[in-house]
Amino acid sequence: MFSPAWFFGYDTTFNIISMFIALFIGIYSLKTYKLTKLKTHKYLSIAFFLIAISFFVLTTANLAIYYTLLKQTIHVKQFVLLVDLLKASLIGYIVITLIAYLIITALALKITERKTLLLIFLITLISLIPATNRFFSFHLIALVILGVFATPFFYRNMIEYTKLPSILVFLSFLFLTLSHVFLLFMGINSLYYVIGTGMQVISYLMLAIQLIAVYFKK
Repeated sequence: MFSPAWFFGYDTTFNIISMFIALFIGIYSLKTYKLTKLKTHKYLSIAFFLIAISFFVLTTANLAIYYTLLKQTIHVKQFVLLVDLLKASLIGYIVITLIAYLIITALALKITERKTLLLIFLITLISLIPATNRFFSFHLIALVILGVFATPFFYRNMIEYTKLPSILVFLSFLFLTLSHVFLLFMGINSLYYVIGTGMQVISYLMLAIQLIAVYFKK
């Protein structure tokens, strides 16, 4: 929808890469939780499993749309179904991703009170309802969650420990935050979509490198 014609397929490939990385991190965090019984790893695994699911929803919808558009003729019913599929997938992607971001932020800020978490989540969802452009609102909310809370935490963590894993985690969340800055304006220029999607996959690749570095350091 926002992608330039020459970028068709590349964005889906990037999303698939991000999906598998998120799934890999989720599995690794779950295994760590089973060994340590630390709830931090449990909720971290849930967050990344949700991110993997959100990318799966978005990728499935994108592939369905691309294959439908490749057809020479599209019937009215197919077009209506396509529009409904797009709306449902976007809403699903937005809600699931925001839940994952909120879980990660809650872990970073050590928010353990469930009522507080539920209130934050409800306020986040309610803020999306009156929006005429939910994708713009989503990227704005994601930018606030990551830019104001999560990324500064990982920056302080990097300054405190100054080791490769903490540096990679900070850079990953910095790139993820900046990706939402560019995606915020993708309706103005499709090039912003390309840059934002590229930065997003780079952020997940850095998380994968960080996880591999930790694994081989054991």
